[in-house]
Amino acid sequence: MNEQFKTLLQLKHIRKLRTDAAQRVFKQSVLKVNEAEKAVRDEYLNKSNLESLVATEQKQAMSALKGQLVGIDQVIAFNKLKYRDNKRLRDAAHAIDDALQDLDASTDNMEQAKVSLSAAEKRLICVDETLKHGGF
Repeated sequence: MNEQFKTLLQLKHIRKLRTDAAQRVFKQSVLKVNEAEKAVRDEYLNKSNLESLVATEQKQAMSALKGQLVGIDQVIAFNKLKYRDNKRLRDAAHAIDDALQDLDASTDNMEQAKVSLSAAEKRLICVDETLKHGGF
C-alpha cells in the first residue's frame, strides 16, 4: 500500500510537470495569436496609408499633365509611377494575406494547445482525486 502511494505521488509530480509544460505552450500560442492579430491590423493600416499616398501621387501627376503640352518622358514617368504604385498595392495585399494565414495557423495551434492543456489538467485531477479518496 505504501509503495502504491509513493508511485501515485511520483505520477502526480509527473502529471504536474506535464500540465505546467502544456500551460507554457498554451501561453506561447496565445502570444503568437496576439502578435498575428497585431500584424494583421498593422498590414491593413499600412495598406490604407499606402492607398491614400498613391491617390495623392496620382492626383498630383494628373494635375501636372493636364492643361499643358506633355512630353513623352512625362508620359513614361507617369506610367512608371502608376506601375510602381500598383505593385506596391499588390504587395500590401499579399502581406495582408500572409498575415491572415499566420493568424489562422496560430489560432489552430492555440486551439490544439488548449485541448492538450485540458487533457493534462484532467489527468492531474484524476491523480489528485485518487490520492484523496484512495484510502491511503
